[in-house]
Amino acid sequence: MQEFSDLIRQADWVAYVLGCFSVMNFGIFWYVYFRIQWLSKFLRELPAHSDREEYWEEISHPLELGISWIATFAGLSTLVGLFGTVIGIRKSFQEMQISGEVGIQVFAGGVSFALSTTILGLGIAILSYVFHQICRTQLSTLEKDFFKKDKL
Repeated sequence: MQEFSDLIRQADWVAYVLGCFSVMNFGIFWYVYFRIQWLSKFLRELPAHSDREEYWEEISHPLELGISWIATFAGLSTLVGLFGTVIGIRKSFQEMQISGEVGIQVFAGGVSFALSTTILGLGIAILSYVFHQICRTQLSTLEKDFFKKDKL
């Protein structure tokens, strides 16, 4: 747990941005996940009718939007982590230029920032892609079941 605290501290402001992405993504994931669970129970009891495709578009559109936001935050997390990496490396070179010295002591602070932002960005992106795939799979299964009922 201490390592995670150090990681957050070293990533500085980037950790807060990535934390916001993480919280928003987690909220969207649970909304979509539980909404699909609820819909699967609700749609089983829905009588067959002719405008089933139109009805599907109406109920699936908000879920599709939520799922696309999960993917968006995954991509943004990766990019913000990379942005922090570039800032950290730049900071290291600036420190070397200002001090006029070349060495690990001068270089370490910026590299620590760079690696911390990369780790956090990738960690959040990986979880986001897993959340995205779970929701995609569930929505696809729900759609298949919804239209299969129409054929029975």
